[in-house]
Amino acid sequence: MPQLKKILLGLPDPLLKRLDAIAKKKGVSRTGVLREAAEDFVKKEERKLRQELKTGYTEMGKLNLRLAEICFDADQESLDRYEEKLAECE
Repeated sequence: MPQLKKILLGLPDPLLKRLDAIAKKKGVSRTGVLREAAEDFVKKEERKLRQELKTGYTEMGKLNLRLAEICFDADQESLDRYEEKLAECE
């Protein structure tokens, strides 16, 4: 396990009592319960962030595809006009 850092944490008394009850039931220290809770919280937030990024990339992919289609259409129209002008010169 990596080096542990100590922190000071203030909790309301009712929450501390609930925490102590869980620690006693699990046979671990307060620190153990809080460490597990912090790990679960961080994992949950990381999953949430990954999902938000995935959603954002999916939405941007659709937008980028639409922009590429618009630009492709504009390029094709420009090419068609150019070829018409070339044909007129022959």
